[in-house]
Order: sequence, then C-alpha cells, then structure tokens
Amino acid sequence: MLQTCYFYPFHLVIRAAAYTYAYSGWILWFSMLIPLVFCVVSVSFLLQILQLSLTYSIWLLCLAFSHGL
Repeated sequence: MLQTCYFYPFHLVIRAAAYTYAYSGWILWFSMLIPLVFCVVSVSFLLQILQLSLTYSIWLLCLAFSHGL
C-alpha cells in the first residue's frame, strides 16, 4: 500500500508526459509561434519609432536650414 502511494505521483507525471508528448507538435508550434509573433511586433514597432524619429529629425534639419541656423 505504501509503495502504491509512493509511486502514484510518478504515475501521474508519466501520464502527463505521455499526453504532452502526444500533443507536443501543437505545443511546439505554439511555443515557437508566440516568440516569433512577439519578435515581429516588437521589430515593426521599433522600425516605426525609428522612421518617426528620422522623419522628425529630417524635418528639424530642414527647418533649421531654412531659418539659416
């Protein structure tokens, strides 16, 4: 009886691992997809900020040159 109680959590872990292995394809795809989406969103956000700052700095330069600074 004691042995059964002792090995029961291991049985649950093995069962969970088997289910995880059965669905590991989907889990793997989602775990790869989430950082990829995050990376694409953050890169596009950074590019947008960079483009905005470049446009703003070019506009400031043009303004400075037009006023003869």
